[in-house]
Amino acid sequence: MEAINLYELFNEGGMNSQTGVFGVFSSVQTDSVRTIPIVGSELDTLKAIMSEAEKSKRWKIQYKTTPHLLFFEMTDSDNAKHRMWLDHNVLTDLDADVMYFVKDIDHKQWLSSFYEKYTGEYLDIQ
Repeated sequence: MEAINLYELFNEGGMNSQTGVFGVFSSVQTDSVRTIPIVGSELDTLKAIMSEAEKSKRWKIQYKTTPHLLFFEMTDSDNAKHRMWLDHNVLTDLDADVMYFVKDIDHKQWLSSFYEKYTGEYLDIQ
């Protein structure tokens, strides 16, 4: 992971399903949604969280998401772009078909603080 840009989509109200997430990524390009570069210690912490998370293949079945989503564009070391979202304690990489399940309580608390910093809303991640 070389760079992360957080889309400024903080009042979307969430999606009813995974399908709604695909629509968000389609609209951010069409609507030229602004991004916030995640740099320094925040980028380093996200890298560490993802490297220590439990990884699995992205579920292809339809599932509900929560109303508490953050949307990212991640650039990897090959300069490829990945559409990602954070849903409580799960980071999903749509383009690599990988889900990162965050199990460490300190990492969960950091993600909650990260979410609160950018949205202004407290997110109880257990």
